[in-house]
Amino acid sequence: MLIASDTEAVARISTRIKKLLNLMLDDEITVDESKVEMKALDGRRKDLEAQLKTADEPPALLHPEMARIYRTKVTELAEALQQPEGRLEATEALRGLRRRYRADSKREQGGTRHRAAG
Repeated sequence: MLIASDTEAVARISTRIKKLLNLMLDDEITVDESKVEMKALDGRRKDLEAQLKTADEPPALLHPEMARIYRTKVTELAEALQQPEGRLEATEALRGLRRRYRADSKREQGGTRHRAAG
């Protein structure tokens, strides 16, 4: 199982236990009503925490050349944005860097500011 999903499961279990305790404190449920669920949740939480203590962090899932490729694309984008005729190339470079994006530019004193978000 993945470390991140186990960590999230422990957090969800802890949240559920706190909710049950609050319900008991507010007299909305009885101790007997929550006893079985709390024992099961606590057992599951302890199992997950034990797994997390012995789990190895998975290796990064990045291609070894990813940094160089990204740096090249960003450089191409910066160069294309400097030239009005380079806007098409800039758009293509943006598509290569992001799946979804919204690009806009704003004329400012001393030049044009470009912003990409997505």
